Amino acid sequence: MKINTSDLITKVSTCTSLPAADVKQVLDEAIRQIKKLTASGTTVALSGLGKFVPFDRPARTIIAPRTGEAVESPAMRVLKFKPSANSRRLL
Repeated sequence: MKINTSDLITKVSTCTSLPAADVKQVLDEAIRQIKKLTASGTTVALSGLGKFVPFDRPARTIIAPRTGEAVESPAMRVLKFKPSANSRRLL
C-alpha cells in the first residue's frame, strides 16, 4: 500500500479533528525544517520513527548499465533515513 501527502493529511485531520488546512501547514513546516537542518549537516531524530542523517558520499567510478563503460560519479551529500528499533519491529 502506498500513501501520498494529501492522504496522510486527511488521515491525521480525521484522527485529530483538526482542519486539514492546519494539518497541511504543520506538515509542510516540519518537512521544510527537516530539509533545512539536514542540508546544514544536522541529524534530525524523530522519537519512535527514526533519524534523517545527512551523508557525504565520496566520488566514485560506476558502470553505466546501458553501455557498460566506466563513468565518474561526483561526490555529493545524500540523505539517509535510519528507522528506529520500534519502526523496524513493525515491518
